Amino acid sequence: MKKTYKYLLLVFAMIFSVSLFFCNVKNVKAAQADFSYDYDEINSNMSSIAEYFAGMSDNEIQYYIDNYVGMQKDAFESYESVKEGVGKYIETKDCKIKETKDSVIATSKIKYKKATVAMEITFKNIGGSATPVNITFTKSNSKDTVSLATKMKNAGMNTLLGMGTVFIVLIFLSFVISLFKYINKFEQKKNAKPVKSEPVQNSVQEETVEEDYVDDYELVAVITAAIAATEGTSSDGFVVRSIKRVPNSKWKNA
Repeated sequence: MKKTYKYLLLVFAMIFSVSLFFCNVKNVKAAQADFSYDYDEINSNMSSIAEYFAGMSDNEIQYYIDNYVGMQKDAFESYESVKEGVGKYIETKDCKIKETKDSVIATSKIKYKKATVAMEITFKNIGGSATPVNITFTKSNSKDTVSLATKMKNAGMNTLLGMGTVFIVLIFLSFVISLFKYINKFEQKKNAKPVKSEPVQNSVQEETVEEDYVDDYELVAVITAAIAATEGTSSDGFVVRSIKRVPNSKWKNA
């Protein structure tokens, strides 16, 4: 593992060194303009040109487009393509300089009320001074106008917000899962209700069984005839309606 870490560090160091080398070479090549110039003078010219275009009316811009040629015509056409909806002119930011062998390219951000416009002017050595030879305007994307520090800050805030949301959701889920054991206990208590036992009656009630022999016609007929013979009368004079057992009968004790 230690060898792996050493190899990784070596690769990163080589990449970093090569990057620095190419950056330095690029800076050396960019600083090879064949004429001298004053940054403050170019920066002042950028602000003046931006204010000049911002103060022109639509009719004036169209007039110059119709009557001018070459670099001036191109400049007015370029401005006319971006001026729609930008609003009132506010300020011109300090320009950035990029040098080539025979020219200096300056870029400034022009801030309007509703938008930001990028103005790029190429200066060349004409008569011993830096003279603009090309002017172009482009609407800056709102993302491009945000500084790197602001982008990093926003990215950090978004990362913290996302991670914080994830942790909060995980904590909430853990809390909900921890409550499941209480839900199970509650269900077990609910299902395990005591069953009420009905009281057992100790005393056994004796039921008096009455035997109804009315439907037993043969027995009724025999008993009726016996009673009639005992009484010496006819069986037509009475009707046997029921027969009941006498608990303490003489027949039982006999």
